[in-house]
Amino acid sequence: MKINFAVIGTNVITDRFLEAAKQAEGFCLRGVYSRTMEKAEAYAKRKGAELTFDSLEALAACPEIDAVYIASPNSLHASQSIQMLKGDKHVLCEKSIASNQREFEEMRKAALENQAVLLEAMRLSLIHI
Repeated sequence: MKINFAVIGTNVITDRFLEAAKQAEGFCLRGVYSRTMEKAEAYAKRKGAELTFDSLEALAACPEIDAVYIASPNSLHASQSIQMLKGDKHVLCEKSIASNQREFEEMRKAALENQAVLLEAMRLSLIHI
């Protein structure tokens, strides 16, 4: 099964996510959002994505995107996640997923209402003693 992802954020954290995502069977980077189309297009070209967005509304409405990885500043995580969830997108949000409990509950409610998956991206480290 192929999952068409878009990314929000064109930074080193997104680079690391995309490198790791190459290991996941079915992962397909399809779209890139940035506040400017120029930056979205440049990042998409480097990473092999076909679609570019400088509008969150257009990304949320795009039927060609199944899921979104959000690596924007933490203060935007809740609003962007909710917008994507309401657009029937599954969301993988960088940590911390929300600034507070109220934001998280709003995100959770949007996920449940839209039957979408909401996950916090985190990496567990094994410590060998």
